[in-house]
Amino acid sequence: YKPSESKIYFASNFEIKIRYDKPSKLTSSSSYDLVIISPKEFAEELNKLVEHKNSHGVRTFLKTTDEIYSSYPGRDKPEQIKYFIKDAIENYGIKYVMLVGGVKSIIYSKPRDHANYGEKGWYLPVRYSNLIADEPGYLCDLYYADIYRAGGEFDDWDSNGNGIFAEWSDVEGEPEDMLDLYPDVAVGRLACTSLKELKTVIEKIINYENNPFDEFKRILVVSGDGFLDQKDLDIRWDTKSLPNGKYTIYAQSMNAEGELGPIDKIEITIDKTKKTSLHFNHDDHLNPALKNGYPAPPIAEIVSVSNGDVLGKDDYVYVPSESEAYCNELFWWANVTYIDGVLYIRGKSYDPKPYGNLTSIHVWVENENGSVVFEDWRNNTEMYYEGEW
Repeated sequence: YKPSESKIYFASNFEIKIRYDKPSKLTSSSSYDLVIISPKEFAEELNKLVEHKNSHGVRTFLKTTDEIYSSYPGRDKPEQIKYFIKDAIENYGIKYVMLVGGVKSIIYSKPRDHANYGEKGWYLPVRYSNLIADEPGYLCDLYYADIYRAGGEFDDWDSNGNGIFAEWSDVEGEPEDMLDLYPDVAVGRLACTSLKELKTVIEKIINYENNPFDEFKRILVVSGDGFLDQKDLDIRWDTKSLPNGKYTIYAQSMNAEGELGPIDKIEITIDKTKKTSLHFNHDDHLNPALKNGYPAPPIAEIVSVSNGDVLGKDDYVYVPSESEAYCNELFWWANVTYIDGVLYIRGKSYDPKPYGNLTSIHVWVENENGSVVFEDWRNNTEMYYEGEW
């Protein structure tokens, strides 16, 4: 704006030039592969492991927590350790971090003495997350591996700066932290609860690496948690007004991206003159969509009724065992229930891929003429965290 002329000048277009200089590669007089972090009471025993690792070409050094606490900043001890790891990456080029120390007593130690950490009861402190009320938080050594945010800034896991780490809520408007969660260094922990345990572990590591078997570098080990933390679908089909005859139950799942999976199909008979005959049915492992493994399309599986079953004149209830239906005793997702002419259609809906814990499932029933006599939806059903293959 130019007051003398009473005119406002504006640009109709403009050009921006950005110059980006690649950062120079960090150099140091000494470089290492692995740093071991432990309390000082474990240091003498760990020197044997340091010597062993170096003899195998893994450049290793030991740093005690006492040395870290006296030399590095931080709002608490886990943050001081994390700042040291950052320094070790930038000045020594480390790629691996071994944390040593678990709870001091599995009976008497208090594992969490602050919302953000466990310290007094631990040989080496842990960071806790702060989540919603139903899951108030859990310890997570990923904190020590996630050193940088995108762009290279130190990630303290307290992006909103309110002093509560790894904070998340399912209530809109509540404070939350935005976490990077991508590890910048490999971190593991020997959660030893005593010097005796540590000695045993070190002896086993040294013996294992000094006496490798033929397949030492050719083994793939896969482990994981159980999968069936499935909520009860609780779909209720009232058959009292329906005539005797043959019916087909269909189920199809859809994931968050709108992808539809294969249709599960169960053929049954309604005959109120006969005895009820129902059977638990858990066979999604035979689904052709899963023959090539994972990831795969979203899967629907009806378990509360089987092909050839009869909905008759009798009530029927069957509670599968844990060996038949994992976690059923927690969520009752697999119970077979037919009471007063109402069949409770239960089963699973899941999306077998990373972070595929949410699906919607459509269940419908057709008579012999192909007419839909019943249908229901369950939207955004959650297979809990184990759905994240």
